[in-house]
Amino acid sequence: MRRTMLAMGLMACAGGAMAQERPTILPTRDVAISYRATGPVQGQQQQQDLRVSFTSGGRLMRIEGVGGQSAGSYVIVDHTTQRMTMVMAQDRRYMEMPVNNAFSRGFLLSETMRFARRGSESVIGVKCTVWDITSSDGNGNACLTEDGVMLRGNGIDGKGTIIATGVTYAPQPAALFKPPADFSKLELPAGAGPGARPPGR
Repeated sequence: MRRTMLAMGLMACAGGAMAQERPTILPTRDVAISYRATGPVQGQQQQQDLRVSFTSGGRLMRIEGVGGQSAGSYVIVDHTTQRMTMVMAQDRRYMEMPVNNAFSRGFLLSETMRFARRGSESVIGVKCTVWDITSSDGNGNACLTEDGVMLRGNGIDGKGTIIATGVTYAPQPAALFKPPADFSKLELPAGAGPGARPPGR
């Protein structure tokens, strides 16, 4: 969960009145995106393949491949409740916690960020708009489609990047966004934060 990858910026609209122009920051329809991520892990740059799935409107997000997770393990983020669920397939367990800011800023844009349009480009044959991004954590940039899919991002710390290697628009099954019914819930110790390890791990 140590990856860091992106962030976004600000711009004034033409026409006399000064108003901020903003991109769509979450997908407006169901989509699954494959990414190649590069970032520092224990002082060394490493590459990693990720798969990120969104429900329409981006309310729910599933991320597979984070931090070299074992096969079948994944993270679910609920943007409405600002809760995340870590599903550990090998242990047949899961745990719930508040969204970890250090983790989520690697994948998520926020309404509190400022955005500045910088042109357009094409990633894997799909057109996207390049935005410079400014946040309380620093500066970065990303290329977003009109319907809110991030195709490329450079992290706010300047050390991480993420680029799409495939995009598939299709209905995403509801089962993707919840732990299996036969998995047991692991309760975090009182006062333990999102970075805490499960007992016995």
